[in-house]
Amino acid sequence: MSRGRILALGLCLGCFASAALPASRVQQLLARAKAASGGAAWDRIPSIRSAGTLDTSGLKGTFETLEDLRSGAHVERFDLGVQRGADGFDGRSAWVEDAAGHVYPQGGEARRRQAVDEAYLACRGYWFPSRWPADVAWMGDRKEAGRTFQVLQIEPLGGQPFEFWLDAATGLPDRTVVFDAEGGRQITRFADYRDVKGLKLPFAIREGDGQALFDTVQHVRRVDLDAGLAPDAFAPPAQPKDEAGFASGLRRANLPIVVSSAGHVYLQASLDGKGPLWFTLDSGWEGNALSSEAASRLGLDAKGAVALSGAGGTIERAGFAKVSRVQVQGAWMRGVPFAVSQAVSSIGSVQGQPCVGVLGSDFFQRFTVRIEYAAHRLSLLPEGAPPDRHWGRAVPFSFAGQIPVAAGALDGMRGLFRIDSGSGSTLDVFAPFVKVHDLVARAGRTYPSPGEDHGIGGGIFGRVARFGSLSLGPVSMTHPLVGLSQMAQGAFATMDGLGNLGAGFLKRFDVTFDNRHQRLYLEPNANHDLPDRFGNTHGLTALQPVKGGFRITGLLSPSPLAAAGVQVGDGLVSLDGKSGRDLLPALETALHAPVGTKVVFGVAHGGKVRQVPIVLKELL
Repeated sequence: MSRGRILALGLCLGCFASAALPASRVQQLLARAKAASGGAAWDRIPSIRSAGTLDTSGLKGTFETLEDLRSGAHVERFDLGVQRGADGFDGRSAWVEDAAGHVYPQGGEARRRQAVDEAYLACRGYWFPSRWPADVAWMGDRKEAGRTFQVLQIEPLGGQPFEFWLDAATGLPDRTVVFDAEGGRQITRFADYRDVKGLKLPFAIREGDGQALFDTVQHVRRVDLDAGLAPDAFAPPAQPKDEAGFASGLRRANLPIVVSSAGHVYLQASLDGKGPLWFTLDSGWEGNALSSEAASRLGLDAKGAVALSGAGGTIERAGFAKVSRVQVQGAWMRGVPFAVSQAVSSIGSVQGQPCVGVLGSDFFQRFTVRIEYAAHRLSLLPEGAPPDRHWGRAVPFSFAGQIPVAAGALDGMRGLFRIDSGSGSTLDVFAPFVKVHDLVARAGRTYPSPGEDHGIGGGIFGRVARFGSLSLGPVSMTHPLVGLSQMAQGAFATMDGLGNLGAGFLKRFDVTFDNRHQRLYLEPNANHDLPDRFGNTHGLTALQPVKGGFRITGLLSPSPLAAAGVQVGDGLVSLDGKSGRDLLPALETALHAPVGTKVVFGVAHGGKVRQVPIVLKELL
């Protein structure tokens, strides 16, 4: 849950103004805003504690916020019953607490800039530039619903720009507009201003991205000025205890897993004694997830309707449910939160393995998780277990939200990679990085991303190309296939890092996730030197069922089929003599057949069928 700054009022009297409005006029606007909000009364306030009720997406609960106006340190906690959490900044670094009480120290450029903005707002840097300087630019007047607003853009030193709207009639702040790292925006509106010991503060704050269904509404019930600060007031809480363990007499659990050709990992688990059920294991998923159908069969009552986003650009809906006990063979977890959504049902069909949900970051926080991709085996050890010399090379990481991020390089271009075992790609470069470095032109030959590319929130659009080298810390691979995102929104449109590192890279190693010590260990396995296959050796990408076979609706060029004169719109009636219900299995076999294999397509064009022999080849 993103935070809504509770008392983010006013602007900096000592900031720089653009030439579009004289500096003296800008200072007048800012002075008016401070005076309207309490004026000199702010000079005497060292800290503020606010508390009240919270209403979001059908869930109701409480929140509490504590802010140090001297340093910008802050913390906000919320409790919605089935969903709770916190986030804060201790004056040096930011942290996030999830619904199960796990704490994630935040890293990455976008997260750092976001923390700076929040610290700037908490210390009221707009009124006290000695606490946190910033640049201010005049954006002009805006009119909305019969009201006029004076809009400025503020960029705190080390932070990211955001808009600040002042009500032209009252001088009071009306809203902030923050443009996030993934191409979206968060709007926080202030209302119901009341007097508190000389200050004029908003007692109603609404935050959202423009979709009212998912808005978060806070009603302040209590404000304490000069609340008094304990030495650890802004420190992250201690990690929870006794939330996971092993059957009597066991110190670890070893279990078989299914690993798809793309590297997706599947394991079985029981929920409150029901199962076993198939789940996919995904280090790139925040929390855990369950399909709506599975939750209904299990008798789980999902509450709320919060926003669920992923690599696709569309926002999905999810509720929350809590499972008392999850059993994974000899290991167990208790008090496990799940996001419940219809969108989760698509994961199994897209990845090709039936499953009812996702075990994500929450699972990786409760155990030290070792995935042996080549041996199809998973080992679970106690969270924070001492490193083993057989684990391989260590790669330090931090977190972006709840997802591990580590330093790596693509053809010498350095940046942070999100470590995402749930992605079948080798690497997907984020759209802003692709644009800045002109990677599509730099790559030379590219093809559209495979038609099966799909994430929560819809399709993933981009190009795929082959590069020279890819490294993560001290380990590397050569000639990787790399997706070049062209998404305008969603996880692959983020400016936070270089890209998303998936199972196409990870499956070449036995990988150990040690979240307690923020280390990833990689030991090369039998897959290490296998070539990175594009996954299409004939050029056919899409078919439409018609009477007597299929119509070709997608075809790569150049490709063996295109070189043989096959065109979009032609009919496909057979492959190596197989037709009817046997045609699709034959196509799947050909898709993964060795390069150099000869196959014969039966293609219909202009009412005539011809046999088209081709030799399968690597297209990239």
